[in-house]
Amino acid sequence: DSRTLGLSDSRTLGLSDSELLGELRPNLLTIFRHFTKYAFQLPLNRAGTSQKSAKLKLLTSSIISILFSSAVHATTTADLENSKLSTAINLLGSVSSCIESGPSTSNYRTLVRTNVDKIKEDLLAAQTEFTEIAEELESVTEERNTALDDLDDMTVLRNTAVGERDAAISARDLYKKIVLATFPLPQSSTLPSLSAIPAMLSDTTTLVLIHQSSVSLTDAALAQITRMVVVGTYAPTGLTYSKLTNLQSLRMFNGTMNTTVQDYITTLATTSRKLRYLEIPQWGTTIKASAFACSDTTKNSSIQQLVGFNDVTTVGNQAFSCCANLTSISLPNVTTFAINSDEQSHAFAYSGLTSFFLPKLTSVCDFAFQGCNSLTSASLKITTVGDRMFGGCSSLTSVTLPNATSVRSCTFEYCSSLISLTLNITATSWRMCYDCSSLKTITLPLLTSTEELAFYGCTGLISLTVPLLTVANTGNRAFAGGVPKGVLPSGFDIPRLTS
Repeated sequence: DSRTLGLSDSRTLGLSDSELLGELRPNLLTIFRHFTKYAFQLPLNRAGTSQKSAKLKLLTSSIISILFSSAVHATTTADLENSKLSTAINLLGSVSSCIESGPSTSNYRTLVRTNVDKIKEDLLAAQTEFTEIAEELESVTEERNTALDDLDDMTVLRNTAVGERDAAISARDLYKKIVLATFPLPQSSTLPSLSAIPAMLSDTTTLVLIHQSSVSLTDAALAQITRMVVVGTYAPTGLTYSKLTNLQSLRMFNGTMNTTVQDYITTLATTSRKLRYLEIPQWGTTIKASAFACSDTTKNSSIQQLVGFNDVTTVGNQAFSCCANLTSISLPNVTTFAINSDEQSHAFAYSGLTSFFLPKLTSVCDFAFQGCNSLTSASLKITTVGDRMFGGCSSLTSVTLPNATSVRSCTFEYCSSLISLTLNITATSWRMCYDCSSLKTITLPLLTSTEELAFYGCTGLISLTVPLLTVANTGNRAFAGGVPKGVLPSGFDIPRLTS
């Protein structure tokens, strides 16, 4: 047993070179001890001659050195190759030959042969064990390499799974945000779990659709919905927008908008007149003509607030006309108000706007804000102020038009609350400030001419700055209708201008 290597299967799996050598070294040392024991029992002094004795000693010493080096100094499995053992066995053959040529004493030869055969037997057994271990090591190495490849594959799968998990968490968070913003707290106990994605939630009056391709709700059920959130698919099969006759709030995210869905939404706003809140980050580049205007001119549209619409660049003629409940709007990328065949816009005419944000609007906008009686201030970067653009805006107190160089007819007529006006125009239009009874200060440093009735009825005027204007280039009755004569430039108090 002391000459066997004795490695168990459970210890061979996963052994590194250093661990394997650690197992082999004690067994090699055992062989080494046996060999030295047998070798030094040889009667070297009876080898025949001193020359043979020396040769035998040298061969024996070489064998011992090889085995000792293999057993003690091996650091890798390469040091344990069969060639080492083969060399030792060949040397033993030389020892045997040397001894065989010595004295013919049968006891001596028997003793030597017995010892040499014993050593050969031990070494051959060790060689067989080494071969098996080497094969075993190669197999284990292949299994380890396979395991490493599997680990790489598992790492890729893990990273993919982590990405999918993160995406699911984001979707869940969006889901929660939408639900929490839509459903009143505490939530209905009948609501499905928030982890159900895609999903449909409904508590009779509220409907949330998350990536739903189809919906199965009766017309009666749809008619009860007052709030709806749609994520992903804006027009799932079975969702008939026209049946949402009591819908008041609609929020739509992460879907693809098209004209069909736009028509569904605008029809709700103009026919049911119940839709109040509309949040759609990406509507499309155009809000078409009369989109949210009430089809019955005797009634008002129900729209109160629009959120999003960040990609809109063009607002159609009468798009928000008569939206009396719409108090403010922000369209940060709109550059153009489309006009009709008469070159009129009416984009927000007679709406309930109190303020607006249109920082990129540059087009001429005739009648754009006409009749907006609640509008209190206006700031635009347009160069031409359109016909009656602010006509009848009775609550407008201030207007900022730094880039305006020209105005069209009746721009500010009946703006009865306008207090001051500063423009860098060279000519006024007909009835530009007609009946602006609260207008106190007018500053027109570049003005060289006026049209008729330009400042008619400006009865509250206390300051008029028109340094370049001449009587000859002033239109008839420009300062008539009760304009205080004391504010007029010298020479302007003549019947043609004031009567």
